[in-house]
Amino acid sequence: MGTITVAIVEDDPISAFDLETFIRDLGYAVAATFEGGEEAIRFFKSEHVDLALVDISLKGGISGIEVAEEVAAKGIPLIFITAFDDPKVYREAKKTYPYGYLIKPFGKLTLQSVIESCFMRAADPALTEKILPVWKEDLMMNDYFFVKSQEKLVKINRSQVQVIEADGNYCILHTRERRYAVKLSMKKILLHFSTQQFAQIHRKYIVQLQSIDCVDLNRNEVVVNDTGWPIGESFKTNFLEKVQRI
Repeated sequence: MGTITVAIVEDDPISAFDLETFIRDLGYAVAATFEGGEEAIRFFKSEHVDLALVDISLKGGISGIEVAEEVAAKGIPLIFITAFDDPKVYREAKKTYPYGYLIKPFGKLTLQSVIESCFMRAADPALTEKILPVWKEDLMMNDYFFVKSQEKLVKINRSQVQVIEADGNYCILHTRERRYAVKLSMKKILLHFSTQQFAQIHRKYIVQLQSIDCVDLNRNEVVVNDTGWPIGESFKTNFLEKVQRI
């Protein structure tokens, strides 16, 4: 059982970057991103992914609809994205039987809703086996998630989490009030927290940047709520680049 893989065909670099970020934040993997239709078609002829996000209007001689025809031939669920709310374009797009149709701009929650509807419509047993763990294992939904605690599902806002600590097969989420254990590896939990708001400082620790009281360079540690958390040498350079200094 692997991770859900997504291929993106989008010729606008900013839109492509946003899509990649959204996909990773939702717990899926970006298999490949293409600007042009020709390279995308070559990819789909030889490779298989679980989902394709395709912009209808691509630069060059091959349109997104032509790419979609190759995607449909491989039986890969497809979601169209477009900046044009045009009935004529929509009618053409419908001929490839897409699973969804998104008009830019849209947010992560809208994308998540369309993707989940797409997977439910696909009703592929192999795909379902991949999807269920992502939906069940405390996956971040919008700005909050649920953690099991004493037979209850406790709602936690992402901003409440100040430090994440790896502990064997679990990660401990430290908030100001208490701690919560979730059965996720450090590698997997990183998918659910924005790299703009959180930074890994050690192989065992991730900190929320806004929660940092100070960075003690003499002791090589980050202080959060009067508690010091060590900075690993291999993480120090990247971490200090994220800290805004005057």
